Amino acid sequence: MRARDLMTTPVHLPVLDDDRLVGMVSDALAAEAHGRLDEYRGGVRRWEVFVADRVATVAGTFGDAGEGRAVRVLVGSVPGIRTVRLDATEER
Repeated sequence: MRARDLMTTPVHLPVLDDDRLVGMVSDALAAEAHGRLDEYRGGVRRWEVFVADRVATVAGTFGDAGEGRAVRVLVGSVPGIRTVRLDATEER
């Protein structure tokens, strides 16, 4: 495997609790969600997306409830994502 392949191959990492598998983290699902959100924002990255066990958490600021709903729908439309959670931070 070449270095380029390592950078473009989706990574799925196990989440362990005392040697017991409790979930998986997938950067492929997060990358797809980021792409949809970036397109929605005209290429500007405004939110961070983390996916574990098919649950996406979107962290950042949301202009209003409508924008939060739009983000939830966009991220939820990614095949493989089962649930979307918003982690709103306050604007500074």
